[in-house]
Amino acid sequence: IFERHFDVGDIIGVNDFKGEVIDIGLKTTKIRNWRGEVKIINNGGIESVINYSMFNSVAVVEFMIAHPSNVSDVIDIINREMLNRLSDVPFLLTAPKVIGVTDLKDNGIQLRVTASTVSEQHYGIERIIRKTIKEIVNDYQIRVPYALSQVEVKMGEKNAGN
Repeated sequence: IFERHFDVGDIIGVNDFKGEVIDIGLKTTKIRNWRGEVKIINNGGIESVINYSMFNSVAVVEFMIAHPSNVSDVIDIINREMLNRLSDVPFLLTAPKVIGVTDLKDNGIQLRVTASTVSEQHYGIERIIRKTIKEIVNDYQIRVPYALSQVEVKMGEKNAGN
């Protein structure tokens, strides 16, 4: 506490509880999570802390495109359109960029987009990036894989009496 590893307003994690520090006293620290729950922690019992507010955050979004897609073309389109469409988003420090292919799956090619954000703002930015990717995919008719559902239809014998 006296070394000021965290301060009021910082987002920290202590013993599986993550939230904003709302009060630091001589004996206890109060942390409020995103649900509004407040945890009061004995300062003497704090052994380790994760301070999420010390540095910027990184938004990470993965999405799939269909196998016949030209990966290089799709990456170029996504990068260009992200730069154009998300240039004025608050809390976004760098333009979202496709960093490449992260997996090859049976149903498609997985790509990853990352962007630097203000500390702890990556959750909202990730939602904005997903929405923008969906719009770009629609606008450029980029094929995405869909889960296939299987329906089994069995033809039974007709009853002679009915």
